Amino acid sequence: MAKEKKIKIKVTDLQNKGIRKAIEYLEKVIGLNIDKSGKICSECKDIQDIRNLVVHNGGVLKEKDGRIRQGEINIVTKSKFLSGDATINFEEGYLTHVLDTFDDLYKIINKPIQTSYTYGGFNSEVQLL
Repeated sequence: MAKEKKIKIKVTDLQNKGIRKAIEYLEKVIGLNIDKSGKICSECKDIQDIRNLVVHNGGVLKEKDGRIRQGEINIVTKSKFLSGDATINFEEGYLTHVLDTFDDLYKIINKPIQTSYTYGGFNSEVQLL
Protein backbone atom coordinates (compact mmCIF):
# COMPACT_ATOMS: atom_id res chain seq x y z
CA MET A 1 0.00 0.00 0.00
CA ALA A 2 2.83 2.40 0.79
CA LYS A 3 4.37 1.89 -2.68
CA GLU A 4 1.00 2.38 -4.31
CA LYS A 5 0.57 5.74 -2.54
CA LYS A 6 4.28 6.66 -3.08
CA ILE A 7 4.82 7.27 0.63
CA LYS A 8 8.32 8.06 1.84
CA ILE A 9 7.80 7.59 5.58
CA LYS A 10 8.50 4.13 6.96
CA VAL A 11 6.97 2.35 9.92
CA THR A 12 10.34 2.70 11.70
CA ASP A 13 9.92 6.51 11.60
CA LEU A 14 6.95 6.38 14.00
CA GLN A 15 7.09 6.68 17.80
CA ASN A 16 4.96 3.80 19.12
CA LYS A 17 6.07 0.20 19.39
CA GLY A 18 4.66 -3.14 18.30
CA ILE A 19 0.99 -3.32 17.47
CA ARG A 20 0.42 0.34 18.32
CA LYS A 21 3.09 1.35 15.81
CA ALA A 22 1.60 -0.80 13.07
CA ILE A 23 -1.86 0.65 13.62
CA GLU A 24 -0.47 4.20 13.79
CA TYR A 25 1.27 3.59 10.46
CA LEU A 26 -1.89 2.29 8.83
CA GLU A 27 -3.83 5.30 10.09
CA LYS A 28 -1.40 8.19 9.63
CA VAL A 29 0.50 7.06 6.59
CA ILE A 30 -1.83 4.79 4.65
CA GLY A 31 -4.92 6.77 5.68
CA LEU A 32 -7.07 3.98 7.08
CA ASN A 33 -9.67 4.76 9.72
CA ILE A 34 -9.26 1.95 12.25
CA ASP A 35 -11.64 1.72 15.19
CA LYS A 36 -9.39 1.41 18.26
CA SER A 37 -12.13 2.11 20.79
CA GLY A 38 -13.35 -1.46 21.19
CA LYS A 39 -12.40 -4.33 23.45
CA ILE A 40 -10.24 -6.05 20.80
CA CYS A 41 -7.65 -3.28 20.47
CA SER A 42 -7.47 -2.94 24.23
CA GLU A 43 -6.98 -6.69 24.62
CA CYS A 44 -4.23 -6.68 21.97
CA LYS A 45 -2.43 -3.96 23.95
CA ASP A 46 -2.73 -6.13 27.08
CA ILE A 47 -1.37 -9.16 25.22
CA GLN A 48 1.59 -7.09 24.01
CA ASP A 49 2.24 -5.83 27.55
CA ILE A 50 2.20 -9.41 28.90
CA ARG A 51 4.53 -10.52 26.10
CA ASN A 52 6.91 -7.71 27.04
CA LEU A 53 6.71 -8.68 30.72
CA VAL A 54 7.74 -12.24 29.87
CA VAL A 55 10.49 -11.29 27.41
CA HIS A 56 11.99 -8.35 29.29
CA ASN A 57 11.26 -9.17 32.93
CA GLY A 58 11.09 -12.97 32.97
CA GLY A 59 7.38 -12.91 33.80
CA VAL A 60 8.12 -11.37 37.21
CA LEU A 61 5.39 -9.00 38.35
CA LYS A 62 7.78 -6.81 40.37
CA GLU A 63 10.61 -4.53 39.34
CA LYS A 64 14.14 -5.29 40.55
CA ASP A 65 13.75 -2.58 43.19
CA GLY A 66 10.63 -4.32 44.55
CA ARG A 67 8.02 -2.00 43.04
CA ILE A 68 4.91 -3.81 41.84
CA ARG A 69 4.17 -3.64 38.13
CA GLN A 70 0.61 -2.46 38.68
CA GLY A 71 -0.33 -2.28 34.99
CA GLU A 72 0.53 -5.93 34.45
CA ILE A 73 -1.10 -6.94 37.76
CA ASN A 74 -4.31 -5.29 36.53
CA ILE A 75 -4.12 -7.28 33.27
CA VAL A 76 -3.57 -10.54 35.18
CA THR A 77 -6.44 -9.79 37.56
CA LYS A 78 -9.00 -9.16 34.81
CA SER A 79 -7.98 -12.14 32.64
CA LYS A 80 -9.42 -15.61 33.11
CA PHE A 81 -6.32 -16.99 31.34
CA LEU A 82 -3.67 -15.41 33.59
CA SER A 83 -2.82 -15.74 37.27
CA GLY A 84 0.02 -15.19 39.69
CA ASP A 85 1.24 -12.82 42.38
CA ALA A 86 5.01 -12.87 42.03
CA THR A 87 5.30 -14.33 38.53
CA ILE A 88 2.77 -14.67 35.77
CA ASN A 89 1.11 -18.03 35.10
CA PHE A 90 -0.59 -18.85 31.82
CA GLU A 91 -3.75 -20.88 32.18
CA GLU A 92 -5.12 -23.34 29.65
CA GLY A 93 -6.67 -21.54 26.71
CA TYR A 94 -4.44 -18.44 26.78
CA LEU A 95 -2.72 -19.09 23.45
CA THR A 96 -6.04 -19.83 21.76
CA HIS A 97 -7.35 -16.58 23.24
CA VAL A 98 -4.34 -14.70 21.83
CA LEU A 99 -4.85 -16.18 18.35
CA ASP A 100 -8.59 -15.45 18.40
CA THR A 101 -7.97 -11.88 19.57
CA PHE A 102 -5.46 -11.19 16.80
CA ASP A 103 -7.79 -12.76 14.26
CA ASP A 104 -10.47 -10.30 15.42
CA LEU A 105 -7.94 -7.44 15.15
CA TYR A 106 -7.15 -8.50 11.59
CA LYS A 107 -10.86 -8.28 10.77
CA ILE A 108 -11.03 -4.77 12.26
CA ILE A 109 -8.03 -3.68 10.19
CA ASN A 110 -9.18 -5.46 7.03
CA LYS A 111 -12.59 -3.74 7.00
CA PRO A 112 -11.29 -0.23 6.12
CA ILE A 113 -8.84 -1.76 3.65
CA GLN A 114 -11.72 -3.41 1.81
CA THR A 115 -13.65 -0.15 1.66
CA SER A 116 -10.65 2.06 0.78
CA TYR A 117 -8.79 0.17 -1.92
CA THR A 118 -10.12 -0.89 -5.28
CA TYR A 119 -8.10 -2.66 -7.94
CA GLY A 120 -9.01 -2.72 -11.59
CA GLY A 121 -12.18 -0.72 -11.01
CA PHE A 122 -13.65 -3.07 -8.46
CA ASN A 123 -13.11 -3.72 -4.78
CA SER A 124 -11.25 -7.00 -4.57
CA GLU A 125 -10.45 -8.98 -1.45
CA VAL A 126 -7.14 -7.49 -0.32
CA GLN A 127 -5.21 -9.69 2.07
CA LEU A 128 -2.77 -8.32 4.66
CA LEU A 129 -0.66 -11.47 4.67
